[in-house]
Amino acid sequence: MFRNSFTAAWAALAVFGAAMTTAAQPKAEAEAKALSGSEVLQSVADAMKDAEAVQYEVTQLPGSGPNGEVRTARMTFNRPNLARIEMEDDNGRVILIVFDGKNRWYYFKDAHKYRKSEQKDDDLKALGTFGVLFLVKDAPGVVLKDTMNVAVRQDKLGDDAYTVVRWETAKATHELWIDEKKTIRRDDELIDISGMVGKRTLEYRKIDLSPKLADDLFSFTPPDDATAVEPSK
Repeated sequence: MFRNSFTAAWAALAVFGAAMTTAAQPKAEAEAKALSGSEVLQSVADAMKDAEAVQYEVTQLPGSGPNGEVRTARMTFNRPNLARIEMEDDNGRVILIVFDGKNRWYYFKDAHKYRKSEQKDDDLKALGTFGVLFLVKDAPGVVLKDTMNVAVRQDKLGDDAYTVVRWETAKATHELWIDEKKTIRRDDELIDISGMVGKRTLEYRKIDLSPKLADDLFSFTPPDDATAVEPSK
């Protein structure tokens, strides 16, 4: 649903200039540049490994995405396989997704409809990069499966420094922006489908690795007036 990132170029330095720049770099930055994309993603997963649950907000920035709507979502994941996603667009339309460990529930509030299907292990791989890195074993391998031209660079947004993991798929180029605390902060995706190019940018905020969760947060009971719809085949 919420996936990743957009393209960028990294210019090569002349031999003398590169040597001088490297000599002046802080040790942490030089080491980060030496890491592979898979190792950087693993460091993000490792930074969350002691947390039982995570909760955060993600916003699709104005003007990005297929229709340009501003979409916001509150994402909550609990090990080993629970998820709750509350989404809203700029028109106030709400979708609730709950993985309760046995079933997947999709509730379309405005349409008063819901869909129920059996939850499977592979369903966790569709929870976006952040969700995969928190819940899935061998997460870097899952995120980077069937990708090419994986690269790592150091970059800045304003005054803030980031490690950026970039990769390409058959139809998109992704960039994942990770801060100095090994936390995902931004997700850019440049999509090219049949010559039609679009960009989507997601920002991650209010990340909480020790959230207080209600006992029934990962359960769902359809409202009496809601209509069941068949899962898509």
